[in-house]
Amino acid sequence: MINNQSLDKEIYAGDMMSTYLDKYKVKEAPKEKRNERQIYLMDFIQILEKEYKAFKGKKYNRKAFEKMIALKLGHVKTEDLYAFYEKCRKASHFGKCFWGSLKVKK
Repeated sequence: MINNQSLDKEIYAGDMMSTYLDKYKVKEAPKEKRNERQIYLMDFIQILEKEYKAFKGKKYNRKAFEKMIALKLGHVKTEDLYAFYEKCRKASHFGKCFWGSLKVKK
């Protein structure tokens, strides 16, 4: 027959061990909070990045690419980004519509 006191000690020791090891567990990274503008910018960047890789086939600096697109879209209001995204998406060539629409007319 098993002694009840020894079982209680084993259960207690197991509980202590789990709490002791909890502080060494790898914690999940906090999810980034993004606003509406950042979400639209990421959509533009992902599509333009795919087109750039397919067309050029060269390596490029991703941070510089992201900054360039963010600067190009800096003057567009957040409310208008969705309409502009839909316009570019419905066009036959996303990149041509994007870069052509943002050209400065002289």
